[in-house]
Amino acid sequence: PQFEQLLAPRIVFGRQPEDARPRQHDTVARFDPPQRRNGQPGNGRNLTIPAGHTVKADLLVSGKLVIGDGCRIIGDLRADKSILIGKDVVIEGAAYADGPISIGADCRINGPVFSRSEVQLGSGCEIGSMNHPSTLAADTLLISEGCIAHGSVWAMRRGQVLDERNAS
Repeated sequence: PQFEQLLAPRIVFGRQPEDARPRQHDTVARFDPPQRRNGQPGNGRNLTIPAGHTVKADLLVSGKLVIGDGCRIIGDLRADKSILIGKDVVIEGAAYADGPISIGADCRINGPVFSRSEVQLGSGCEIGSMNHPSTLAADTLLISEGCIAHGSVWAMRRGQVLDERNAS
């Protein structure tokens, strides 16, 4: 199924997974990203947060930003190139990129997600919440079945719900 613009308190994409796992709410490890000259975290070009870490900071990079599986980020993400988010990640903030944003399965992002090119959501992702609706917007949105968005979803060129179970 394809779409262009949706607006509702709760938008469910396709069928919900039968084997939904409980969400991991906190992680133990803490990662302190390198400081840039202006005091903001990030190395100015590319930054990778290792799996299983918690970061309490806005992450701003001019290149590619990679968030490992099981991370918790308390802050906003901003990358000039692309953002790659692993599975089971919680972002308590927004995600903005000029390039593509790829979000792994079972992630939760509380703030808006915006890309000037493409956003791809893995199965079981949730954007916003009933109490805090948000926005998911990009030129192209590729959303796996089982995802939920609260608020508005806007595919400026093309929006598609992907059925990964029938993909070959």
